[in-house]
Amino acid sequence: MTVSPHTTYTFSFWGAEVDDHSNSLPHLQVMINGRPVGDGTIPTNNPNTGGSWQNYTFTWNSGSSTRA
Repeated sequence: MTVSPHTTYTFSFWGAEVDDHSNSLPHLQVMINGRPVGDGTIPTNNPNTGGSWQNYTFTWNSGSSTRA
């Protein structure tokens, strides 16, 4: 998608861990232009606490890029 250079963007998404019997947490790696952005672990809380939906938000600065 087209972006404006030298602009900070805010992205967000919702995620929840629903398998409270799992011994490992899922990982989602958000990448923009081939580089990791934001926190890659969902959830940040213990899945045994009910697997509630959480909003994950991160910012990205486009630098000199015109596309993301």
